[in-house]
Amino acid sequence: LTAMYNTLAMGAVERGEFDSAYELLKKAEVMTDEGAGLASAPQTRLRLRAVTFSNLGCYFKRKGKLHAALQYLEEAWGIEQAAPRTENPAGTLLNICAALSELDRHREAARFASDALALLRQELGLGADDGGDVGGDVGGDDGGDDGGDDGGD
Repeated sequence: LTAMYNTLAMGAVERGEFDSAYELLKKAEVMTDEGAGLASAPQTRLRLRAVTFSNLGCYFKRKGKLHAALQYLEEAWGIEQAAPRTENPAGTLLNICAALSELDRHREAARFASDALALLRQELGLGADDGGDVGGDVGGDDGGDDGGDDGGD
């Protein structure tokens, strides 16, 4: 059910039906809370939570609420680093890159793009690329304006 909520929500985002998308994503978030129905399957819960947070990040990015997007994407990336076999960690890194770039934090964005490339090379068995450290901190300071709350909820 959680996966279906995520799929339906992202379709709604694509159609510009933001209220419906948000409602579905919040339901998915509640379903992946610790102690919710998926408590007996912790790896599945974490995998679905990472997907949900990544999708919430994409939702807020589409709404132009970049700080909220970054917060959710950072949460997704944190889960993906800790949990095995998550859906799309390189995609999460690229979404972080896009949000940072839109916030004019290009140096950090480039680092996350490099980390995504390194992760993909690793997954494909193409050998290490010295361009990334795969695990960067979104909150780092590159001199850009990264403060403030964009009021996202």
